[in-house]
Formats: sequence, structure tokens, C-alpha cells
Amino acid sequence: MTSQIIGGKTVLVVDDVSFELFKTLFQDVKRRFLSSNRFGLDSYLSVRVRHGTIEGHFRREFERAGLVTRRASPGGAYLDNNKWDEYLFETGFSESIRGRVQSCLRKLSAELDCLISDLTGRYLRVTEEDEHPEGWFAITFSDVDLLYLHGLVPDANDVDTFLDQLFVALWDRTNIVLAQVREKIRGEFGDELYALLDQTKEAVEHVLDRGALKLFESNVTKCSTEVRNSLESCAHWFRRVDRWAMNDYTLATLVEAAITNVKRCYPSTSFDAIVEGDVSRLLKGHTFSWFWDIIVILLDNVVKHAGDPSQAKVVIIDDSETLSLAVSNPLPEGCDISAFGERMRELCNAAGGSTAGASVRNEGGTGIFKLNKLVNHDLRRSTSHVVFEIVEPSSFSAVVRMELKGLCP
Repeated sequence: MTSQIIGGKTVLVVDDVSFELFKTLFQDVKRRFLSSNRFGLDSYLSVRVRHGTIEGHFRREFERAGLVTRRASPGGAYLDNNKWDEYLFETGFSESIRGRVQSCLRKLSAELDCLISDLTGRYLRVTEEDEHPEGWFAITFSDVDLLYLHGLVPDANDVDTFLDQLFVALWDRTNIVLAQVREKIRGEFGDELYALLDQTKEAVEHVLDRGALKLFESNVTKCSTEVRNSLESCAHWFRRVDRWAMNDYTLATLVEAAITNVKRCYPSTSFDAIVEGDVSRLLKGHTFSWFWDIIVILLDNVVKHAGDPSQAKVVIIDDSETLSLAVSNPLPEGCDISAFGERMRELCNAAGGSTAGASVRNEGGTGIFKLNKLVNHDLRRSTSHVVFEIVEPSSFSAVVRMELKGLCP
């Protein structure tokens, strides 16, 4: 190894063939560590964080405070804020004043959704080569870092120990990045949310008199306090957890907690679900996060796509060898049953196909590719299936079925 001055900078020039081979191997391992559709960091972020979780987590505080509404349809205009329209009508404000307040609140709804979309679409991404340059997960190693690591690893003939050493280095660097992400959520993203609340309060101040404004300011203050708590709890998601230290749990605990969580994430909807079947099954603690993701994805679909989200049903079928989790709900009025059924069959076929892997890291759909990943790769089920189907003339059902062997204590 020698050093040269290039462009006014000292550059290390390595002519060691073994180092160049090590560097190539390391980059391949790093790429898989970050981008594997089955077990990579970006796949984890997509399933556990980006797929609706962030949106519901932060939006709920604004919805509880009655400050934002949702779109009338995907890509459509935001609904009127009935809470404030009714209050202002009852207190004698003119239609013109009410319209101006509605405009402020629609603007808040749109800008909040834009901030959340930026967080999930631009920042909570793995930066690799030319992809997602603004991503917060930039796991990088300089040649100096790799030279140092090259000196630590044992003889490459000992493959297991060699790979273990590489993973230690990758996780050490990832832990540093995770700490940075936590601070960015508390800091940069939090500042944007607080600024959005302040801007909305200032805009409304120019419209309402002091009496009505006092109530609005009280709601903004409550929302700001809850946003602070949400930022802190969200930051804690970005910590490594020893799943093997988690306690065993029952399906009853899992399903009840998931339903409660979805209700909290979507307080402005009528979502509710009844649970049927045997939920007494005890499962190993290390599987909790995977089963949690399965249930939450299924219930999240109910909120976003059901005709009446208050009529959801969770059915558990446990025959001691096979576990079946089914979530059903009414279809929306006017749904083209034939076209919808065909679309579901296409999705199921695609999810089981050879090109399904890359779709695991995409968001905004039904989550069926993520469900297959969770069951087949995370839970390592050799006998399983995920099916979306129409079970009655106007009812939709999503079924996840798997063998129980190895899942129970």
C-alpha cells in the first residue's frame, strides 16, 4: 500500500490482491445486508415502518385534535372538517368565515400528508449507489475503514467466522446510523410538524375572534404535546431489539393489541373488529413482531378499502397442526365484483411468482407481497399460503394459513 497526492489530497493506493478480493466480497455482503428482498434492512423498513405505520402514527394526533381530515377518494379533495364547521355555525360565524377556516384546515391536512410522504418516501430509505440519495440510512465504509476491517478478519477459509466479522462491522455501523435517525425524527421531522401547527394557528388567528380562537389554540396545544410523545415513541422504533428475549404470548394478546393499535392510528374512522375462534394458542416470544405485522397489515387494509370498516371480522382457526388467520369485511358499495375478484386472483398469483421479491420493498398496495415474506421467510413456514378472495357476494376475505410446527413453546 502506498500514498499519492491527487488533486491536493492524500490518497491511499492499495495493490494488495487479497484486499481487493476482500473489498469485493464485503461490498456483496453489504448489498445483501441492505437490499435483500427477504432479509435486508430496506425490506424490514418497508414492512415494519413505511407500510402505513408512520402515517397512522403521526396523523392520529392531528385527527384526535380535530385538525385534519382525509381525502374523499385517493388523490381527491380533502373532506370538510365537520367538527369545526358545526362549532362555528353554532356560534354564529358566517359562511364566508367558515369557508376560510376550512381552507386553512384543508391546507394543514395536505401539508401534513406531504411531510409524512416525504419521511417514508425520501428519508426512511437505504442510500445505496445512486438510489435514494436523501435517505437517512447511508451505511458507508471508506477504503480506510475496509483496510482496518481487512486486518481484523481471520483466514477467509473460515467462512462462518469471516462472515460473522463482517456482520459485526455492518451492525456496528448500522447502530450509529440508527442513533442519527432517532435524532432526525426528534429534531428535523419534529420541527417541521411543530412549524406546520404554528403556521396553521397563525393563519386561523387572522380569521376568528378571540373567543373561538381560544378553543382552536387549546386543540393545537394538545396536539403539539401528543406529537412530541409520538416523535419519541417513533424514535424508539429505530433501535435493535433482541427478539429472543421477548416473552411468549397468546393469540388473544396479539389480536386485541393489534385492533387497539389500528383504532388509535385511525381515530376518525369507524373501524372495529369482532374476534371469533380459539385465541388461546401460546406462541414463542421471538415471533411476536412478525405476527404483529401480519395482523396489522390485514387490519390496515380494512380501514383503507372496506365498505364499512366497523364490520370487520377476525377469525382464528387452530387445528393443532395448522393455524389460519382470516380477516373479512364488506366490500364498498358499487364495487365491480367481477373485476375486483380478477384483480385479487392476479395479486395472489403475482405474490407467489418468481418476480415477487422486489415488490416487498414497495408501499401503497395491499401488502400481499409483505405477507408472503413474513410467512415464508421470517417465520420460515414450508407449508403456507396467503389468499385474497371474495367469500360472499359482497364480502372480502384475506386468509393467512401456515403450519404450527416450531412456533409454539
